[in-house]
Amino acid sequence: MTGSGFTTPVRLRLEEFPLAILEKRCSSALRERAYSAVVGGRRLSLTSAAEPGHLPTSGSMTLLLALITMYRQSAIEVRDLEFPLYQLTLAFRQKKSGRLYQRIKASLPVWNRVVYTFDSQDLAAGAGKPYHATFRVLEKCVQLPNKAWHIQWSDPVWFALMHGAWSNLDAGILFDLAPLPRQLYCFLVSRFRTSAAPLRIDLHELAFEHLGVSRSVPNYRLLDKIRRACASLERSYLKPDDARIQKRSAGAWDVVFENPTFSSA
Repeated sequence: MTGSGFTTPVRLRLEEFPLAILEKRCSSALRERAYSAVVGGRRLSLTSAAEPGHLPTSGSMTLLLALITMYRQSAIEVRDLEFPLYQLTLAFRQKKSGRLYQRIKASLPVWNRVVYTFDSQDLAAGAGKPYHATFRVLEKCVQLPNKAWHIQWSDPVWFALMHGAWSNLDAGILFDLAPLPRQLYCFLVSRFRTSAAPLRIDLHELAFEHLGVSRSVPNYRLLDKIRRACASLERSYLKPDDARIQKRSAGAWDVVFENPTFSSA
């Protein structure tokens, strides 16, 4: 459901899911994208739906991350934000321009229109009923008479923010990254926020379920995409690792990440 009645018994780690379409080309008729993953013994799925041509893009995701950065930089944790557009451009270090303002005005309402469906099912034997909820990222998104903007986080996003979602992102790293390494960065920061343990994850699970790469991408191109994304992060976040991608069997690979903020010394 949307609105103030949203409650959730499970942690919805939104930064672990590709909320935007990352492919460079996307059919304007596309109405829906779905992602799923197994996290902590639970099967989680997140589906986005909107009118054709209104699903979020990588540019929309940059804007959302700028909103979150602006929120994180505020001295007071508030659910509603009111801001002039120039303040938002400063959050992701862009120069003010009429063209940029028009892009922001077009992208902001996306997060008030696209509807997400979240499902969680405990995989343990004898588990209870699955959990189901629908929501938007922004409950409100309006331009005020003074040309400032007013937004209100929806309940699940506010819940996620209050529980640390996107809290450890470094804006100096975040907005220098291309869309795919940026989503990988968000995913890894989320995973390493509460655990120092290394992460070993199946290549397909990482790419398809957490990074938003199209399932039609063949393995040789997929390996190249992930290698390039990792190399990009090794310049600012990850420790270099020549054994990052490890072949498990024919057609199957694991990707290994050490927590870059943890030292065993």
